[in-house]
Amino acid sequence: MKLNKSTTVLLNVVLILVVAILVKNLFSIPKPLYGGNAVQYRTVEFDDIYANPSAMLNEAAKQGWRFVGWTGGGGRYTGYLIFEK
Repeated sequence: MKLNKSTTVLLNVVLILVVAILVKNLFSIPKPLYGGNAVQYRTVEFDDIYANPSAMLNEAAKQGWRFVGWTGGGGRYTGYLIFEK
């Protein structure tokens, strides 16, 4: 199939534009993304079975932190309390 010269030039220009866009996306550094509201997180190590967890939770609440959850640590009675503000 024989293409005329203008069609060949047009296809080459489109091909060059597609390659340029792909290369630009490959080497560009993405901008940091920010959510609508900034949420801060804090973790507090909880490593003593005899500690008073309600005192820890009340103190954090007085400072404006809200308890989100906890995660287990490496030992039997260790872990982290997770708060958000």
